[in-house]
Amino acid sequence: DKTGDIDIEGNLEYRFPVDKYFRSAFFMDMGNVWLLHDTPDLPGGKIELKYFIPDIAIDVGIGIRADFDYFIVRLDPAIPVRSPYYSGNNHWYIGKLSISDIIWNFGIGYPF
Repeated sequence: DKTGDIDIEGNLEYRFPVDKYFRSAFFMDMGNVWLLHDTPDLPGGKIELKYFIPDIAIDVGIGIRADFDYFIVRLDPAIPVRSPYYSGNNHWYIGKLSISDIIWNFGIGYPF
């Protein structure tokens, strides 16, 4: 689902124990994917310095992790906070959320 020449991602995460086998984390992810050149199939995808910061997408969430010593199974639901592709001038998602906007991420091992 990523098409582009430049991919910039960032993650802030605070991990904390819940009990002996379970951990949790608050997290915030940021980033986007851009093209170096205009492409008719992907209008607006070319990176432009003046739009670099406004093109950053942000989500936040809280995850639960089962820690089995040799591997970790995690479920990290996230909600979008800022969507550069949201129609209109206001790209902040606050106040527009519904339960269907939750993004469910399942993984084995830590994301980084």
